[in-house]
Amino acid sequence: MNKSQFYLQQCSDAASKSPMCFTLGAVLVKGGKIISTGYNHHRTHYDGSDSSRGQRKPVSMHAEMHAIYSATGFKSTHGAFHPIHHVPEQKQVGWTKKNANRSSRILNQRNNQHLVGNVPRSIEINPNSSAVDSALLRRSNSRVIQPKGQKGRESQPRPNQCQHGGGGGKKKGQTRGRRNSSSASSSDSGAVPPQPKVSKMRSPEDIKLWDARRRDPRVNGADLYVARFTKSGLGPAKPCGRCVEWCRWAGVKRVFHWNPENGAWDVLKVNDPNDTYLTHADKKITTKTVRSDDNTSLAATAINLPDTNNKWAIAHAKAKTFLQKFSLKDKVNIVTGVGWMNGRCVGNIPANETLGWPGLCLEDSPLGVRYTDFVTAFPPGINAAATFDRKLMRLRGEAMGKEFRGKGVNVALGPVMNMARTPEGGRLWESFGGDPYLQGEAAYETIVGIQKQGVQACAKHFINKWEAAHAIFLKTNTLVTLLSLPSHTVLLTTIHHTVNNTYACQNDEALNTLLKHQLGFQGYVMSDWAATESTNAANEGLDMTMPGDITFGSGNSYFGANLTDAVNGGSVRMSRLDDMAQRIIAAWYLTGQDQGYPAVNFNAFNRTDEATNEHINVEDDHYKIAREIGAASIVVLKNIRNTLPLRSVRSLSVVGSDARPPPSGPNGYTDRGGTDGTLAMGWGSGNNLTAWENGDALVQTVAQNNSNVVVVIHSVGALILEPWIDHPNVTAVVWAGLPGQESGNSLVDVLYGDVNPSGRLPYTIAKSASDYPAHVVYNGSSAVGGVQIDYAEGLDIDYRWFDAKNITPRFEFGYGLSYTTFQYSNLVIKPVKPESSYDADEKAWDDNQATSNHTGASLDSWLHEAAYSITFCVKNIGSMPGWEVPQLYLHAPSAVNSPPNILRGFERVEIQSGQTATVTMQLSRYDLSIWDIVRQGWAKPLGTWHLSIGASSRDLRLSGTIE
Repeated sequence: MNKSQFYLQQCSDAASKSPMCFTLGAVLVKGGKIISTGYNHHRTHYDGSDSSRGQRKPVSMHAEMHAIYSATGFKSTHGAFHPIHHVPEQKQVGWTKKNANRSSRILNQRNNQHLVGNVPRSIEINPNSSAVDSALLRRSNSRVIQPKGQKGRESQPRPNQCQHGGGGGKKKGQTRGRRNSSSASSSDSGAVPPQPKVSKMRSPEDIKLWDARRRDPRVNGADLYVARFTKSGLGPAKPCGRCVEWCRWAGVKRVFHWNPENGAWDVLKVNDPNDTYLTHADKKITTKTVRSDDNTSLAATAINLPDTNNKWAIAHAKAKTFLQKFSLKDKVNIVTGVGWMNGRCVGNIPANETLGWPGLCLEDSPLGVRYTDFVTAFPPGINAAATFDRKLMRLRGEAMGKEFRGKGVNVALGPVMNMARTPEGGRLWESFGGDPYLQGEAAYETIVGIQKQGVQACAKHFINKWEAAHAIFLKTNTLVTLLSLPSHTVLLTTIHHTVNNTYACQNDEALNTLLKHQLGFQGYVMSDWAATESTNAANEGLDMTMPGDITFGSGNSYFGANLTDAVNGGSVRMSRLDDMAQRIIAAWYLTGQDQGYPAVNFNAFNRTDEATNEHINVEDDHYKIAREIGAASIVVLKNIRNTLPLRSVRSLSVVGSDARPPPSGPNGYTDRGGTDGTLAMGWGSGNNLTAWENGDALVQTVAQNNSNVVVVIHSVGALILEPWIDHPNVTAVVWAGLPGQESGNSLVDVLYGDVNPSGRLPYTIAKSASDYPAHVVYNGSSAVGGVQIDYAEGLDIDYRWFDAKNITPRFEFGYGLSYTTFQYSNLVIKPVKPESSYDADEKAWDDNQATSNHTGASLDSWLHEAAYSITFCVKNIGSMPGWEVPQLYLHAPSAVNSPPNILRGFERVEIQSGQTATVTMQLSRYDLSIWDIVRQGWAKPLGTWHLSIGASSRDLRLSGTIE
């Protein structure tokens, strides 16, 4: 019986007596032996009407703490936790024995709604083996023990912030909706299901006053494993900051939480007072996927994510050793592509089988594996961004990573991270919209998802591809502020054009100073295809040239033989070539591609050649996530007279070129580059802001002859809708963007109400093209001295420009309607920790000192750790369940030259009708810093930061301040 079957059986047995949705377990391990276990079967209550839709909501609290304190030697008394001694060995009862690996000694001791148990010390365990999992799983059949005389009794609900009035901030109601994150909790604002009474816990300071002799010496130095049992087996148990504090007091060395996403135990070190259990990227309490310092106890973990300097250090050390046997020519081959169409992928690094180097396959695209069969066409980046949902962004990245890996691709050429500065940019659909924070968050989730599968993600393009064949000019603060959001990628692609009069592929300031020094980037920099301009680019920061030749099919290269000559002649130092090759090999090690990685099984340039195309099907069930993202990304722009969702429709006409598939079929055009038929994915480099095929005239004609017109738009980017948007017969407008292969299914899901729309615009739709701050320049040269594109708007990109210039858009950034209505209330802003506990860096920042200029200064952990917690309530006052997307905007002190509104938080929150969700977001010191040009560092500006919580960039509901 496997883990899932074991749990499902126990869950079924328990459900026959009382509704149980999950069990939390904890195992205490010391010296490689299990010394104690603790479990809590958590009673929950379901709304039966939602059970068929999977909307089961546990309402009990602190289950994880019950389990942890059971295993660490604490007991629960009416919700308050107190230390206890482990029961002596001779008092243990309930001996069972099945085999050596499953032996356990169960102590059935009544400790107020949970069990405390020990297992024999003779079980030697490896945290990567199934012993810990088995110890947890075999306790999942433990019954809930209730105190004598309290059988079946339920306590009164525990009050929370969102069940009461108060809490500073403005309140406004509006018939617009948004959607749930792991940092949001729902509660019924009316009749709340009963839940156990949980009193306020003692603080760690109070604990420290207790007699240290009451601590169990066996706990000191032990590791604690905590897991949540779900219907599919072991699941994640969210780490709790209070739990970490208690475990630190008790002497627990580390707390591990099971992470089913990568099949590994995520560790929270608790013996280091400076250790953090908050990650800035997720803006909520979560685990970091980090391994033990010596990399031995968890060495069997399959794939490491590039999220710590320690992992990079190990990968670089392996690469350095590996390269010792490589000659000069061998190293040059590592950094030089084989040339256009000289390999099976769009980019290829040659193999060296004698030295154990398999080479690299680099392949597009931003929405799936390009130039092959049996793959999924996912929604592109712009639609992923429109979901404002980190979970969906991560799942998309994971699914794409699995398909790239399945095809033998080492490097996925994506995601695209360029800002939607010019609305005419036809490839904006590849990236994540018009805000740097949204770009950074979406790129982070995508990259982590891809690289979790062992595939290298390539963030592109550095810097700003969408200026096409022109030179761009940026001020230092614009360059650093817009481009320095961490992405966790292992490589970056540069562009063809010049930046500040220097080609991007050999721009020392951008590549060496900003990227590799200030941002501490330890991966490699690769040219865009045929973008390398000289051999000297190696000295200026370029690590790999693609596809290898100077121009497609030219047969020569700026690297290759020319680089070999440059090293021999002394114009490029050998140490620099070593650094280039080491960065590439380190990324290979970092993503685990040195062990059991699939070989390439397709031919991008000859897809009909049976000898080089194995036709491996890697689609799996990825159509499901494609459909879910497609629906979640649909933005309803207009909906009057309750036109949507469609109900009891007796007559329906579908009109327009977007209403049919391409006449030549889905594969009728190279790169899907056709302009007839429905549009589900993009291609090309132009968007003239008007609908194709005389679309404006079509809408006007239909609206003149029908009183109830629903307009569905598939577009690569913003359009000007003014010719017909206010027509009274246009009762609904649905912005579907580019939904990918499940376009029709996801659209019907929203039109008929199976999915309540929650998509939000990732860019601004203006009333006039002239309202935008910048436009594509169609003529001129990108060479030095050619056409210069001045970023005169500075930081005021997209909605920031409209806000700064007080221009009213047609539809603002972050806008989107729902079929239900939400209210906001009770804003509370709190520092995460008191000033008395600040370390030296935090105190210096608080005193307005700029960050230092050491390598990687912009990524220092203290700068990105949570500094302030922002909590508020969102209530669904409509008649149907839906998703809300609350957004946090910062307003800088008046003395700072900054945009009026700066997005610095969002969550997608699912809320049932009549219920209220408590939403928590967090701000770091990085969020509250500006780039000081003079001191060349991040600094806290003088004055007061203001913040707003709202449903879009112009629909701000709550406000507060941070001193």
